Amino acid sequence: MADVILFHSVLGLRPVERKAADRLRAAGHDVTTPDLYAGEVAATLDEGFALNDRIGWSVVERRARDAARERPTRTVLMGFSMGAAVVDALLPDPAGWHARANSAGAAAEVFTYPGAGHFYLDADLPDHDEQATALTWRRVLEFLRTVRTTPRR
Repeated sequence: MADVILFHSVLGLRPVERKAADRLRAAGHDVTTPDLYAGEVAATLDEGFALNDRIGWSVVERRARDAARERPTRTVLMGFSMGAAVVDALLPDPAGWHARANSAGAAAEVFTYPGAGHFYLDADLPDHDEQATALTWRRVLEFLRTVRTTPRR
């Protein structure tokens, strides 16, 4: 079992993140989905960026750090869109993660999905790509099968 924190996109914590968390839980993982916008959700990207600006990146980052604070040290950090930037903000040296992983003997891979739009995982948005989504989920679940986290502190 892996311990996972799944951070939402600039649109806020929506059904796509909740369904993703449920999918991970069904596979046996412990998943937290922090609501970095405290219940607010945007319908469009413009609204999402305005909401993010109003709340402030420092508040978003603080809420993310608070959510991560009580998790095991080997927690898997995941993010949808802006959520990936949140993950970067939580890492000590986000720019060097790939090189550090490889130098430590860990496998680090970056996958791209040519032709898939930015929000391709979200079946409720026009960017949805069923094939890319299926492949992403196979890869995510396979990766998480290899991860074991430490017990909660």
